[in-house]
Amino acid sequence: MPSLIVPARTLLAATVIAALGTAIAVPAMAESRPATYLLDGDADSPLGSKFEGIGADQRRGLFYVSEVTGGEIHRGSARSSDTQQWLAGDGTHGRFTARGITVDDQGRVYVAGGPNGIGTGRPDLWVYAADGTLLAALRTPGTEVFLNDVAIGPDGAAYFTNSNDPPGLPRRGRRHRVAGDTMGRRNRQHSA
Repeated sequence: MPSLIVPARTLLAATVIAALGTAIAVPAMAESRPATYLLDGDADSPLGSKFEGIGADQRRGLFYVSEVTGGEIHRGSARSSDTQQWLAGDGTHGRFTARGITVDDQGRVYVAGGPNGIGTGRPDLWVYAADGTLLAALRTPGTEVFLNDVAIGPDGAAYFTNSNDPPGLPRRGRRHRVAGDTMGRRNRQHSA
């Protein structure tokens, strides 16, 4: 999905609705779900905010949106058009940018950092508890890692893609695996 540069207060409707889907819209909720969701961005920036990833917590009816310009994470409810900044950016936990985002069955939020760690030694990915507590801020092997997307696999682990994989790897590239049951203790690379 292409990123959008948006002004400080923006209506971001179709994308959020698509991410939330009908899995969390029980009949009673479907009628009360707003048509649009409001994301407050960086009012200080002349460029506004650039939102990228959307992750849905289908069990609780929440969604999370990552912000490339600063690394903030916003959270909203499927039942309300208002959202709020859930996690600060601009260096919080070493996060200056955020790309892909997803939520596992336990409500843990996984954030891919894009180029955050390239040449900086800062983390490449973060894992947060449903209450916003940092569970892990991890570096992956390699110096030019650009973690862009994240998905939860059938084994319950989070898989991050590296957009800077060198040519010659299999078509799907290399994935970085983070297992939720051993948070921070296993961070292995697997070839696709």
